[in-house]
Amino acid sequence: MKTVREIFEENIKMLGYIDRALIYCRQCRYDKALYMLSQTGDGINTVCDAIVQDPDYFGKVSTDSISEMLRGILEARRKKDYILLADLYELQVISFIIGVQQIILNKEDFLDFTPEVYSTNIERMKMMVGDGLKELNGALGPDGMPEDEFIRMGVNSLALLDQPLEPEILLKRGYSVEFTSCGLLTMQAPFGEDEPIYLHTNGNIVRENFLLAQEWVRNKASKYIVFGFGMGYHIRELRLLAPDADIVVYESDPNVLKLYAAFADGILLDDPRISIVLDPERFLIEKRLGALAKDEEVCVHYPSMRREKSGQRLSLLVPWSQVVEEL
Repeated sequence: MKTVREIFEENIKMLGYIDRALIYCRQCRYDKALYMLSQTGDGINTVCDAIVQDPDYFGKVSTDSISEMLRGILEARRKKDYILLADLYELQVISFIIGVQQIILNKEDFLDFTPEVYSTNIERMKMMVGDGLKELNGALGPDGMPEDEFIRMGVNSLALLDQPLEPEILLKRGYSVEFTSCGLLTMQAPFGEDEPIYLHTNGNIVRENFLLAQEWVRNKASKYIVFGFGMGYHIRELRLLAPDADIVVYESDPNVLKLYAAFADGILLDDPRISIVLDPERFLIEKRLGALAKDEEVCVHYPSMRREKSGQRLSLLVPWSQVVEEL
């Protein structure tokens, strides 16, 4: 039998597959939807078995309701009623899994900080920041910026990441990470003089970021220039939708990168086609936007962008932002 932690992480994966499948179902792309749903079968069986075998732990979950839910899914599959199937997953399965996640979160403390893991992730991130500066240097060409300026920026970027993570200070400044209903982490970050803002939803994180990445992806793009790292969810979904493209992520807040290194799974740090540019003054992204190739696509994670004032080129990518902020 799997551990509670393994069940919790399996449920996160299942919810991700279901969220993507539901979007594909609503787009009548049932081939992709059914493939996504096929990835959830073992996970559903695992969590159902755990509930049956350990009723004291999962006492609030009714085994009768589980049986009814599974029968409904099998019947909808037999009839090939994919609209009903999507409804059952959306109205019953997601609620069931989120309910299990909530039980686990109420009983366990999974928000752990491991210094060794953090140190390793920061070193990996520093390599990605170095790759990002090389990409920027190559894109701007020999007349873009003096070599000594790039060296200075590289040294400054690494120095910012080398500064120790101080959770108590970050909390006082408005930074925090917390579990969402699906079991993934969202982040709050300072927003000017106002209260902190969330960088991701507290609900279906995968659905939110899959929809965003779908909006961004272009068939002819071989490289994506993304502003805003957050907890990396939109980057991961973009990678899944554009597996052959390179992705360069510009982030202005080193604390966001540090919190990712401290609490996220770090999977993006293993991707050789993703690089990062740490750009505290939002100066480098302005330079990069002035040197775009035809096969490059620019994507803006607006919650990240709105935290600080941006330059003209970046602001022009979201022309509606001024109207939104003045409402």
